[in-house]
Amino acid sequence: MTANQNYQMGWIQYLNLLPLRCELQKLISDDSFIREGHPKQVNEWLAGGEIQIAPSSSINLIDNPHLTMAFPVGVASEGPVQSVYLGLRASPTRVPEQHVLNFILDRQEQLSSGVRSILSMLKNGDIDCARAASQIMSVACTKSSEVDFLFPEVQYTAASAASVQLTKIMMYLWFGQQFNNTSKVDHLPNDAQKPVSLELLIGDEALKRRPEFSHIIDLGEVWFQLTGLPFVFAVWQTSLKNIPPSLHKTILSAAHQSQISMKSKPEMYSAKMSNQPVDTLGNKIDLSSYWGSIQYELTPRHMLGLNLFFELAREVRKLDRL
Repeated sequence: MTANQNYQMGWIQYLNLLPLRCELQKLISDDSFIREGHPKQVNEWLAGGEIQIAPSSSINLIDNPHLTMAFPVGVASEGPVQSVYLGLRASPTRVPEQHVLNFILDRQEQLSSGVRSILSMLKNGDIDCARAASQIMSVACTKSSEVDFLFPEVQYTAASAASVQLTKIMMYLWFGQQFNNTSKVDHLPNDAQKPVSLELLIGDEALKRRPEFSHIIDLGEVWFQLTGLPFVFAVWQTSLKNIPPSLHKTILSAAHQSQISMKSKPEMYSAKMSNQPVDTLGNKIDLSSYWGSIQYELTPRHMLGLNLFFELAREVRKLDRL
C-alpha cells in the first residue's frame, strides 16, 4: 500500500500499539500520510477533521457523531490491562489507603452478582444495553454502603477520554451518586486526616510509574470482574464515507497478525526497539506480559462491552448535570 492523498491517518506512539505498527510497516511502502501524536492530540485532530482515520479513545464515538467505527479493530483487554489504573499512595496524613481499598473490593463483591445477573439477560438478547445500564445504576443505589471516610480525591489524566469516563463510572458504582455532589460525609473517623489520593494513569507512563504506588486498581480488571465482558479502550474511527479497500485489508491483516505474534513471539517486536523500556526503579518492563493482555481484533463480545460502556457513560453524565 502507498501513500494516499485523500486522507491523513493518526497514530499514537504507545507500546500497546507497537506490534500493530510493526506489522503495518511490512505492508505500507510509504507511510508519509501517517501523523503521530499523543492520544489527546489524535482525538482532537480526528474530531476537528485534521486527520480522517485513527485509533482513538472509544468514547469519541458518542462525543463526535460524525465519526464512525472504521474497522472492528481497537485496543482492548479481557481482565487486567496493566497500563490503565488508579494508583494509591500511602501517606500517614491521609485516611489509611487499605481502608479505602477494602471498601472498594467489598463493593465490587456486593455488586458483581447483581450486575452479572442483569447482563446474563443481555447476552441472551432479552434486554438492550440502555436498559441494562439503567438497571445496573439501580442495583448500585440499592446496594449502596455507608461511607465512613472522606471520598477519595481523583487526579484525572488528560491523555485518555475513555479511561476518564470509565473511572467516573466506577467511582459512581463504588461510592454512589453522593460522590458527584459532595467531598465528605457527616461522620469521619479522624477529621485531621486528608482523603486518599487516586491518580489515573494510562499508557507508557502507567507502565513506568507503577513502583510509585502502594496499591494499583486496574480498570480493565474491575470492569471485567463486574461485567464479565472485555473493555475497549480505543477503536479505529473515521470521518470517511468510504474507506479505501486497500486500507481496509491492510489494517485487518496487520491487526490479525500482530495479535497472534505479540502473544506467541513477542520478542520479534521488542527486538526492534532501540531502548528497552524501564520503570522508575530501573526495572525492565515485561512487554511479553503486557502485550499478552491486549487484544486488537474486536469480537461481538467486545462490541457488547463497548455498547454497555457507552450507555453507562450516558447515565453517569446525566448525574453529573444534576
